[in-house]
Amino acid sequence: MKLYLVRHAQRDFGLKFDQLNDVGIEQAKRLGYYFKNKKIDFIYCSINKRAKETLKYILPFLKKPFKITYTSRLRQHNVPEEVGKEAFKILKLKEKIETKEELEKRTRDFWKYLKKKHGKHTILIVSHKQVIKALICQILNLSLDESVYIDKLPSASISTFEFDKKLKTFLIGDLTHLLISHTLVTFPSAHPNSILIKT
Repeated sequence: MKLYLVRHAQRDFGLKFDQLNDVGIEQAKRLGYYFKNKKIDFIYCSINKRAKETLKYILPFLKKPFKITYTSRLRQHNVPEEVGKEAFKILKLKEKIETKEELEKRTRDFWKYLKKKHGKHTILIVSHKQVIKALICQILNLSLDESVYIDKLPSASISTFEFDKKLKTFLIGDLTHLLISHTLVTFPSAHPNSILIKT
């Protein structure tokens, strides 16, 4: 199995917190370019809008066939600290409070599911910082308390895990795909715009 864990690209602020801002859209396009020559068998994506928007910009670059599943198992439950509960009240959204133990169980169950179903597949997951950190702890067989040491997991970062029966290699929080120099990125027909990435 090869596993790519992608944190959604940079989101907007205030009442638009669940959608990508201009920087986030650019990050998502660069994520797509990173995956251009990579074969993905299955995709699992959070049902939150910012994760789905991130995936939208990746999809045109991927080789078909692949199967996409949008799942609440990867969503963010608690209100992000920097957003604040006031925005949720204004937007009339309901916050589902999730304890550390519930998050740990949710990601443990999802990791067991992935291992059972996708032993020989390449998987792309698009989710949120806390969910990805918890999944990383499951993969590395660590307590969720250890996730404090994965403090920074930036927007649009990729964490990669490769298995050959056992874990062979891994890289957490990679951002090198966002630092493309002097590259003209031409988007597939579904995305006719092209951008010049300047240094």
